[in-house]
Amino acid sequence: MAVAIRALCSVAMSKWVAVFFGPAGTALFGQFINLFGAYTVVANDGLARAMVKEGAHFYAVGDEGRLSETISSACILMFFIFGLQAVVLFGLAQSTPWLEPFYGAPIWWFIIPGFSALAATFFCSSLFLIRGQTNLQAMAVTSISVGALLGLIAATAFGASVLTCFVFLTLGQILVGTAWILWHSHHIRSIFIFFKWNSVIARKMAGFTMAVASSALLAKIADYGIVGWAIRIHGAEPVGIWVAMNRLADSVNIPVLAISNGILLPLLSANLHNIKALREIIRPVFRQGFALTFIGFGILFALYPWVMQMLFSADFVANSSWVSWQVLGDFFRSNAFLIAVLSLATGATRFFFWLEISSVALFVCLTLSLSGWMGMEGVFLAHAIRYGLYWLVLFARFRSVLV
Repeated sequence: MAVAIRALCSVAMSKWVAVFFGPAGTALFGQFINLFGAYTVVANDGLARAMVKEGAHFYAVGDEGRLSETISSACILMFFIFGLQAVVLFGLAQSTPWLEPFYGAPIWWFIIPGFSALAATFFCSSLFLIRGQTNLQAMAVTSISVGALLGLIAATAFGASVLTCFVFLTLGQILVGTAWILWHSHHIRSIFIFFKWNSVIARKMAGFTMAVASSALLAKIADYGIVGWAIRIHGAEPVGIWVAMNRLADSVNIPVLAISNGILLPLLSANLHNIKALREIIRPVFRQGFALTFIGFGILFALYPWVMQMLFSADFVANSSWVSWQVLGDFFRSNAFLIAVLSLATGATRFFFWLEISSVALFVCLTLSLSGWMGMEGVFLAHAIRYGLYWLVLFARFRSVLV
């Protein structure tokens, strides 16, 4: 139910933006989401996963002291990360127009504290995963999604300009998400038995975070740069269609990511040294996931023109070749999420790092080269090639566990 609500909220927000701002506004909104992703990826994709991985292990062996120290050390690291990012982002905002279209806008006074508070809200939702309370974590993230939708609706009372929507979108997520977590804080309060820094655990989490989040950060920055470049080269209208198609894919992937990060990561981490158990967990998930996504994306491909008109508007209907490449890439991307979690759970962070870096570099090179030859279609083809190869490399690396 929680996953369904999040997917519906994502679709509703995309529809709201499409109706008010059209494809060009959707492209600008996509840039704002990319900027938020770049700012929060280190804490949420890196440190939060490291905390869940280490904490789930200590919880499984019954070491409450080490569990508490893991959470305490992760919280301290989180504040350090936010402080460092705030300094870097503030400097970039003052010294370079690279961050257009937000450069010089009054939104900057809000972005740094707002993004930090929202990232901390997401981070705190991960605390429920350590003790296997996946339902509570799912509901916490769902409450954040509901807050985003409520924020956009509230923005209509203030003129619904793009910058106003950004502010209310962020505030809605922070307020509703924080309220829900505080309401259920009694479920996680006991893990702070000893608020104590543990340098050994902290170094281990920092290493994991650097390996995982540095590549993810580069990917977010590349997404921001590619979208900005595409707007200048191809115009905001076609880029808005591309952004909308990616938003649709993100909505479809919400349940996949919920399974991957909310269920598989702590479960696989708890059985880290039991290869037989790892196989018993991941094999049925991989096989059933592949079959379901194949059927699901096949149906989506057939219904894509109708779906885009219904979820966005008639202005967002893309030509058939764009749809073909987009759906093919999204299919491999969804399946890759279910395999990539093995890299994180088994500690293969170096492999994951280089795979992510190579994937980003390939996408940038393919986009720049194919776009010059095929126009906007080259961007979609680059997307399909990127995630097709990404899936093949992951499958080859973990084939002994998967099949």
